[in-house]
Amino acid sequence: MDTRRDAPVPNEQIVHELQGKTCFACFVYSWLHSLKSWSLLKTRGDSNRGEVLPPLVSKQYEVGAKYDINPNLLLSTALFRIEKANQYSDLATPIPSYVQDGLQVHNGVELVLTGKVTDNLTIMGGHSNGYQCGKIQ
Repeated sequence: MDTRRDAPVPNEQIVHELQGKTCFACFVYSWLHSLKSWSLLKTRGDSNRGEVLPPLVSKQYEVGAKYDINPNLLLSTALFRIEKANQYSDLATPIPSYVQDGLQVHNGVELVLTGKVTDNLTIMGGHSNGYQCGKIQ
């Protein structure tokens, strides 16, 4: 089992900016490949307690847009997809094991509004859910 913590984790981002006389907007595409270091199983009751699982690998894709409504108000929105290894207790009898098997897929949308209230205070609020749904493959 490979438990290295030094594997390359590539990512890329493309930003296209539009600037008009009264507005500023940009469109963003990003792709991120991440690696979460291995984990030691500490769950009580699992038959493989104390074993080391391989690192979790995940991929994230995002496409979005940002729009300056006015100099003090920014609207951001994005569609995203996250794919990562699935971990779970297999509920085997007589003693379950904690395993990595399959792929979790999360698709969703996020909307964020950022406002500059004063020179020293900016408030940010948003929602990330919409059609978000987790699926095991």
